[in-house]
Amino acid sequence: MKRKFFSVSIEESNIEKTLLRNSTIDLSLKNIYGTDVDAYLQILRLNSNLVQLKLGENNLRNEGAQSVSRTLRFNSSLKKLGLQDNDIEPEGAQSISQFLQYNSTLASLSLWGNDIGDEGTYAISQSLRRNLNGLSKLHLSANHIGYKGAQSISQFLKFNSTLTHLDISDNLIGDEGTRLISNSLRQNSTLAHLNLSDNQIGNEGAFAISRLLRFNSTLTYLNLAYNEINTEGAIALSGSLRTNSTINTLNIRSSSTVGVQAALSLIQIHQTNPNVMILLNIESEAIKSNYKLIVRNKKIAELFNKDFVMYQKISS
Repeated sequence: MKRKFFSVSIEESNIEKTLLRNSTIDLSLKNIYGTDVDAYLQILRLNSNLVQLKLGENNLRNEGAQSVSRTLRFNSSLKKLGLQDNDIEPEGAQSISQFLQYNSTLASLSLWGNDIGDEGTYAISQSLRRNLNGLSKLHLSANHIGYKGAQSISQFLKFNSTLTHLDISDNLIGDEGTRLISNSLRQNSTLAHLNLSDNQIGNEGAFAISRLLRFNSTLTYLNLAYNEINTEGAIALSGSLRTNSTINTLNIRSSSTVGVQAALSLIQIHQTNPNVMILLNIESEAIKSNYKLIVRNKKIAELFNKDFVMYQKISS
């Protein structure tokens, strides 16, 4: 027997079998609206094998977020939850915060592309500050998070001991928000992967991060791409890498183009620390000035990447 199941005509027995048995359930892009998700959840709550649930890019809104949080609150198998791009606002984020207070198994939560703002960020941060769960990866990019949200994030980072990956890219953190987060990370010993790209961060923010990197020994990946960092900020960041031995990737590509001084500083870093990969945009004059050195050093050539290849084409 076939019936309509939220705009998709399939055999009822097949979908129930999938929801009851599979460890990964992908319900993304299914046009699920609000509390329509309840019909799926009532079956999923009986699935003791559920490890990953993908509900991204639907239209769950606050009501759907509340349903998910309420139904899966005490689930003891779920490790990954995707709720990205669902028009979730602060009210929905509050429900997710309550879910995080009760659930102790979730390791990865994706909320990018919603609208939780500073208020919703505060709610989620409160749960993470209490260290009641084992969440290790949190994705909050494109959520209209500003300075106040950065304050909340900085507060939970001081106390949280489980989070290893934090993505807050494409927000409005700015220099002051970056300073707060940088200061809080001096007390954090677990975060290894931080994405701050596209956050209106300028040289002042870069200075704050460079001060952090002189002391931090846990960050291995730092993404500052698509900000407003120029030569002065890039030099400060490269200088901090002289004493930091844990960062292996620093991405400042497509920030303001850096010039000769920054290029020279980065070359010197590569000579002393060949394991670090620095991605950035460099003025052609900087490449021209150091062309012979770049040719001789494979690692440095990789550093300059497309900018170096483009110069080769232009100068040949």
